[in-house]
Amino acid sequence: MDSALSLVNVMERFSGKRILIIGDLMVDHYILGNVNRISPEAPILVVDASSYIYKLGGAANVVNCVINMGGEPLPVGVVGADDFGRWIMDELENRGVTDSCLLVSQDRPTTTKTRIVVKGQHLMRVDHEKRDPIDSDLMKHIITFVKDNVDDIDGVIFSDYEKGVVTTNLLGKLIPLFKTLDVCVVADAKAGNLPHYNGVTVVRTNIANSSMATGITFINETSLRNIGLNLLAHLKCEAVVITRGRNGLSVFEKNGGLTQIPATKEIAKDITGAGDVVISTFALAMASGATIIDAARLANYAAGVKVTKPGTGTVSIDMLHDWIIKNNSLLCFK
Repeated sequence: MDSALSLVNVMERFSGKRILIIGDLMVDHYILGNVNRISPEAPILVVDASSYIYKLGGAANVVNCVINMGGEPLPVGVVGADDFGRWIMDELENRGVTDSCLLVSQDRPTTTKTRIVVKGQHLMRVDHEKRDPIDSDLMKHIITFVKDNVDDIDGVIFSDYEKGVVTTNLLGKLIPLFKTLDVCVVADAKAGNLPHYNGVTVVRTNIANSSMATGITFINETSLRNIGLNLLAHLKCEAVVITRGRNGLSVFEKNGGLTQIPATKEIAKDITGAGDVVISTFALAMASGATIIDAARLANYAAGVKVTKPGTGTVSIDMLHDWIIKNNSLLCFK
């Protein structure tokens, strides 16, 4: 129980922590309906749409996660000059986000993932996006905003879905800046950009992306260790956190430590947005003075709450508090 109380103490310091969030803003669009017939035009199902749901996705969901955990986000990203882009900006404003760098691009759409769902089952996903790197003018605006606000932040999140906002040029400009100011930087990265996060504090990725980035096939615990140590050596960061779904988190630390944190045992209903919850909780915990392992424990518990709920979503500070008290054994092994 002492371990649980120490995590609760960390959470109590989340309030007011200012987290700069740089990444790919998205809309998660859900079409809910029923299937009662086959199309006469082709052997496909006909979905009778009954409702439409819009949720903040990608880096926008990270922003929402930080808000619901009591932090103060400073989002930096790009949307298109379209209805979805305007919806993101309105939603963030409605959530009290007043300090931001939300740039509008005339030549790229707002990244949107449309999921068609029938009786809780995903039938199809349609993505509307442009993955080319943002233009130099947009990048200059981002760098200027960051430089103007970097003295007033407690931590940084890169929420990188490889949709064009986080480029190698941008990382090359910003990571050295954060290092000189000793700002904690956590990165949530896909395989393509993963090697370019050299020098951040912590990198979070999943087993598939880490395997792809290193070229090491994941087979067993030995190959997992090789993947983690390879990333740690290449990125020169304080820790690499590899999320493993139902197998929890593997934390590789610069000091040589490897800590396995098992997942909670509740049945997962939907993993959509779980990575956003993990990186948000981790960053807030680090900004609040937690150790890397305690930050990982908190993030693991937050993910456990999230996956029990359908759709993209967030976890509130109260929900996480209750979950930790409920699951206070907090077992981990080395």
